[in-house]
Amino acid sequence: MIMSLNIQEVRAEVPAIFIRADGLVDPADSPIQNSLNMTYRFTADMAKSIVVQRSNIVIDGAGYSLTGTGTEEGISLTGVSNVTVGNVTLSNFENGICLFSSVNNTILENHVTGSDYSGIYLSDCSTNNSISRNQVEDNSYYGIYVTLFSTSNSMSENFLARNDDGIRLERESNSSKIFGNTFAENRLDGIFLSDFSGNCEIYDNTFRNNSEGVEVSNVSPQNYIHGNNLTDNGYGLFVNADSNIILANNVTNSEWGILISYDNNTVSENRVTHCNWGFVISQVANSTVSRNKASENNYGFNMYGAARINFSENVLTDNSRAFYMEGQSESNNFYANTLTGNDFAFSIIDSSYNILSNNIVTNNAEGIHLFDSAFTQVISNVITNNNATAIDIRYYSNNTIITDNLIANNNLGIFLNASSENMIYHNNFIDNTQQAVASNRDTNSWDDGFPSGGNYWSDYMSKYPNATEIDNSGIGDTAYYLADNNIDHYPFMNSYPVIPESISLLTFSAFIAITLLITFVIRRRREDA
Repeated sequence: MIMSLNIQEVRAEVPAIFIRADGLVDPADSPIQNSLNMTYRFTADMAKSIVVQRSNIVIDGAGYSLTGTGTEEGISLTGVSNVTVGNVTLSNFENGICLFSSVNNTILENHVTGSDYSGIYLSDCSTNNSISRNQVEDNSYYGIYVTLFSTSNSMSENFLARNDDGIRLERESNSSKIFGNTFAENRLDGIFLSDFSGNCEIYDNTFRNNSEGVEVSNVSPQNYIHGNNLTDNGYGLFVNADSNIILANNVTNSEWGILISYDNNTVSENRVTHCNWGFVISQVANSTVSRNKASENNYGFNMYGAARINFSENVLTDNSRAFYMEGQSESNNFYANTLTGNDFAFSIIDSSYNILSNNIVTNNAEGIHLFDSAFTQVISNVITNNNATAIDIRYYSNNTIITDNLIANNNLGIFLNASSENMIYHNNFIDNTQQAVASNRDTNSWDDGFPSGGNYWSDYMSKYPNATEIDNSGIGDTAYYLADNNIDHYPFMNSYPVIPESISLLTFSAFIAITLLITFVIRRRREDA
C-alpha cells in the first residue's frame, strides 16, 4: 500500500529583518515604516538584527533601540552605497553597525554600547564613509574599527569612551580623517594606527584619561597629527612609524607626553606640561624637533640613542631636567633654543659629536653639563645667571670646543675635571663668582694662539693690574692662570665680540639686551677706575 504524506514546510523565526534590494522590508510586519522605498523609520524597539541590501536610502531609528544577544551584527550593510543610518540605540551585539564593501555611507548620531567586539565596524574596502556624532561606549574591544583596505573614511565629533581602543585603523586602511572627537577612559588607545594605515589626518580631538592618547605603530607613515588636546593620559602621543608630522598638540598631566621612536619625523610647535617625561626621542635618526614648548615637567626633553636630530628654537622652562641626552646619541644639532628656570638645563651623558650653538641658557640651577661626552662643540651660546655652573665638563669629555660664548653672572663659569684636550677660546667670562676651575691633572687649551687670542675675563685687570696690551692687539701681556696645563696665554683686554651667526628673534633680543648691559657695566667700571 502506498501512503501519501502531507509534509508542511516549517519556517523558523527569521533571525533578522531585511531591507531587500528591491526596497521591501522582510518580514513585512516588522515595526519599520517604509516611505517610498527610500526612508525606513523605526516605530518600536526591536530585539532583532537588520540587514541592509538596498542603496540610496535613509534608516531613521527615531530614537528606538535594537538589542542583541552578543553574537550577531546589529545593523549590517554589505555592498551598498549612499545609505544613512541615524538615531538608533544599539546594544549587546557582536558588532553594533557593520559595513562590508560599502562606500559613501553616513553613520550619524547613533548610540552604540555593550558590543562584544566593536561598536562600529568597517571592513573589506569600505571607503569614503562618514561616521559622525555617534556615542560609542563600553564595547569590549573597539569603539570604531576600520580594517582591510577601508580607506578615505571620515570620523568626526564622536564620543568614544571605555572601549579598549576608541578608534583603531589597521591593514592598509589609509587616508582617513579623524577630527573633533572626544576620547575618554579607553583602556588602551584613544586612536591606534597600525599595519600600513598611513596618510591619515588626526586633528582637533580631545583625549582624557586614556591609557594612551594616540599611537602610530607598525609601518604607518606620513600621518599629520595636529591641534589635539591630550590630558591625564598614560601616554599623550606615541609615534613608532616614519615620516609623520606632529604639530601644535597640547599634552598635559600625563606620564609620557610625546614619545617618538622611529626615524624621519617632524615634531613642531607642540606644548607639553606637567608630565613626568615631556618629549622622548628614543632610537631615532634624521628627525626635526623645533619650536616646541616644555614646561613644568620632570624631564622636558629626553633623547636616547638618537642621531642627526635637528633640535631648534624650542623653549624649555621650569622643568626638573630640561634636556637630558644619553645612550650614545651622536651628531645632533641643538640650535637657538631657550632654557630658563630649570633645575638642570642641558645634561649630555655618554653622547659625543654633538653641537650646541646659539642657545640661551639662563636662570637655571645648572647650565650645560657634559659627562663622558667627547667631541662636543659649544658655540655662540648665552649662558647667564645660573645658580651653579654655566658649563660643567667631567669624566673623559675630551676634545670639546667651547668658543664664542657669553658666560656671565653664574656661580661658576666653567668646571673641568677628568677631561683633557679641550679648547676654550673667544669666550666672554663676565662677573661669575668663580670664572673657571680646572684640574692640574688635565691639559686643556684656553687660547687659540697669537694673534687670534684667548678669552675675555672681567676680573683680568684686578688679578693682573700691571698687565698691558701687546702692540694694539687687544691682548694682554700677562697670562690668565687657572691651573698647571690650564692657562690662557693670550687673554683679551676687552670683551670679545661674540656675534651669533643666525638666531631667533626672541633669542637675539635677549642676547642684545645682555650684551648692552655688560658693555655698560664694563665702561662704568673703567670710568670709576
